[in-house]
Amino acid sequence: MKINQLLLLLVLITITSCKKLVDDDISGKHIIISSPVDQLHTSVSFQSFVWQALEGADKYQLQIVRGTFSGITQFILDTTFTSVSFTVSLLPGSYQWRVRGINGATLTDYTLQSLVIQSNADLSLQYVILSAPADSAITNDTTINFTWQELTNADAYKFRILNSADSTVLTENTITAVSFSYDVIAEGTYIWMVRAENNASFTPYTSRRFTIDR
Repeated sequence: MKINQLLLLLVLITITSCKKLVDDDISGKHIIISSPVDQLHTSVSFQSFVWQALEGADKYQLQIVRGTFSGITQFILDTTFTSVSFTVSLLPGSYQWRVRGINGATLTDYTLQSLVIQSNADLSLQYVILSAPADSAITNDTTINFTWQELTNADAYKFRILNSADSTVLTENTITAVSFSYDVIAEGTYIWMVRAENNASFTPYTSRRFTIDR
């Protein structure tokens, strides 16, 4: 009796394991968009594209174009990842974006939406998107290259590095480029931050941390 029970258990484990190796068929499913709403007209260039997780999808493919997919002016983005959101800063213009779910066997149709970014000199509702280094990065380099995305209608950027322990300002610079290199000599954790400025307004600071550890 015990041998029969053991055999049955092994069969059930084998069946369950085989099922896990077979991907769900998601070909008839659709991605549900959370934001931005379709055909949104906005002056906020900092946009977070968000959708609902789809059961059976291992990852998602997101594409953004300036113009339309039938008449592409510029291909902005084509990337695949496991998260259900992506943030980017866009120049004024008309865009289409689409996302689909993917697994090892099947994929969904694209869910397509449109978006218009209007020009606006007021930066107070905008944000600077930081590119590198990543948040909480740890490095043994002393010279670090900081980069961020260009923001429309910004004339310059104010860049700061603070000591995380006591908020002492190591450096503060106003520059027109979207990168800045700085030599950090001492080990420790620091905060770097950037805001965009023009003659009429400025964005809030966007910040990240990094650690020098030799």
